[in-house]
Amino acid sequence: MGKQKQTSSLRDLLTLLFKHKKKILIIFFAIVAAVTIGSLLLPPTYEAKSSLMVKFGREYIYHPEVDKKFLDTGPLLLLHQEEIINSEIQILTSRDLSEKVVTTLKVENIYPNLAKNSPKMITPLEAAKQFEQDLSVEGIKKSNVIQITFRHKNPHIAAKAVNLLVDFFKEKHIQVYSDSKYSFFEQQLSSYEKKLKESQDNLEAFKQKYHVFSLEEQRTLLLKQRMDLDTALKISQNQVKELQKKILFLKSQMETVSENMEREVINAQAELSSQGVKSAGLRGQIAQLDKEIKTLDLRENELQNLKREISGNERNYKTYLEKLEEARISEDLNRQKMTSISMIQPAEVPVKPVKPQKALNIVLGVILGAVLGFGIALFAEFMTQGLSTPESAERRLGLPVLTTIENKE
Repeated sequence: MGKQKQTSSLRDLLTLLFKHKKKILIIFFAIVAAVTIGSLLLPPTYEAKSSLMVKFGREYIYHPEVDKKFLDTGPLLLLHQEEIINSEIQILTSRDLSEKVVTTLKVENIYPNLAKNSPKMITPLEAAKQFEQDLSVEGIKKSNVIQITFRHKNPHIAAKAVNLLVDFFKEKHIQVYSDSKYSFFEQQLSSYEKKLKESQDNLEAFKQKYHVFSLEEQRTLLLKQRMDLDTALKISQNQVKELQKKILFLKSQMETVSENMEREVINAQAELSSQGVKSAGLRGQIAQLDKEIKTLDLRENELQNLKREISGNERNYKTYLEKLEEARISEDLNRQKMTSISMIQPAEVPVKPVKPQKALNIVLGVILGAVLGFGIALFAEFMTQGLSTPESAERRLGLPVLTTIENKE
């Protein structure tokens, strides 16, 4: 039974093909001819390619400026790899780059049909929109590579457009990431240089005015002098006390002593007076030294303020000097157009077109013609009211076929 059904199905298929062979062949050859003629008549489209390597250069690194709390942290990476690639793709596909390429190549050269068919003059902006449709920019997965492709009917224009786009992109890249701070740092450096010189002059004038060369040594010397004077004052005060006691004792013995004792009292009083004068002088000298030490403390505070001012100005001067050098190097690199973008392969003039693919189109046309021809044959057979084979008659009528007669036209 299975073999009988298989033989019946194959017979039905062959019957269908022979019955509608004219329709199938007409449709088949019509489609194949149309696809072949269309592929031959379509103008060829060429594709130019270029690849760029995006390295993690100075553009993506954040260098702290003058904020001291960030100076010790070192440079910081601003963006991640995917963000960097996406940022560069956005720059590559920006409208102004497309306009520059179109303007450089001229609209009538890159899109002559567009210029002829338009009643008014085509602007670079309108041509740039068409340019963006023909342009493809994508990042290669798991890499730092960006691939640029551009399709055009003229292979030379296709290659030239891609190379121009890459050149303009490098200039745009430098313009976007460059932040010229050279003049600012130069002004600040000059300002702090003047401040540093003023603070140094102020310190020198202070030293010359007060004859200050080593406050520590002067303080040590004054303290030693005061210590010596304080010791001498204590000795003098002790002598005064002893003389006072001696005079009191001698006066108490005046009535019973001889004339020599009276002379001794007079000498003791004279010596007491001398020691009093000496003590007063020592106290005056100590007071003067205390005043000088106090003045020295005030001058030392003033000196420390001057030194701190010099230190701050020196630190700021060095910071801006380093930043000025960094800015100068960055500007030199920008002037030399040295960026983190490297061209792996420039666009070359393509030899073979990418469209139309004539062989592939013809093969697809053959397949499409065969499928459509067979499909239309099936549809025609389904819509007909007649019966083609005895088996179809048995299936449709539910009755056994006793005999068949060949239909001859």
